[in-house]
Amino acid sequence: MYLKNNPDGKYAKKVQLKKDELTFAQAKYDNNTVSLEGYIIDYPEGKYISEAKQLIEDIKYNHTRIKDTIGSYKKYLDEYPDGLKLAQSSKEGNNTVKVETDKDNQEKQSRESRRNTQTEADSSEGVYVGDLKDGKKTDG
Repeated sequence: MYLKNNPDGKYAKKVQLKKDELTFAQAKYDNNTVSLEGYIIDYPEGKYISEAKQLIEDIKYNHTRIKDTIGSYKKYLDEYPDGLKLAQSSKEGNNTVKVETDKDNQEKQSRESRRNTQTEADSSEGVYVGDLKDGKKTDG
């Protein structure tokens, strides 16, 4: 009410900061993405924007862990490509799932193709990996 009647008043900045703080506190207490996203929309320059974004990621990551499906991990990684929460879990020694993307699969197939080509080249020379000991061909 004060801000509406006194937008340039002596206490306008303090009131705006307090309003920002209380709105964020309520969104944080609600602990859901809708409330936190509402805070971000209402206060795009708000004091707690980065914390609100982090809480949203935390909520989405926890939801991903609860569902614990490849689809849920892919969805999380689509929205958070750096997968900060997944990387953090891995460092902490938690069980995580490596979600292979199409790019990962293409790279894997390319490596396998190169390996098969090399194996064929080696076999045409009469040298097989089983014949090698300490990197040297054995008589056998």
